[in-house]
Amino acid sequence: VVFEGNLNEFRTFEVYDSLKIYSNKLVALIYGVNLREINDLETLLKNKNIVNYYLTCDNLPNPWDTFSTCLNYGE
Repeated sequence: VVFEGNLNEFRTFEVYDSLKIYSNKLVALIYGVNLREINDLETLLKNKNIVNYYLTCDNLPNPWDTFSTCLNYGE
């Protein structure tokens, strides 16, 4: 896991050059996401070469205490 935070923090996050050779193993955990931001987020993930990620609409203090139900892909 190379990143854990909200979308605003992810926008400025940069993968260290030394980790770029492991791009298929890097993981980002992003919380507080909503459907209006999903296209922007997908572009950011692609530009940062991060293919493994988990998104949730939940927020602090514990965004990982529930399964994300607000992101319904394919609907």
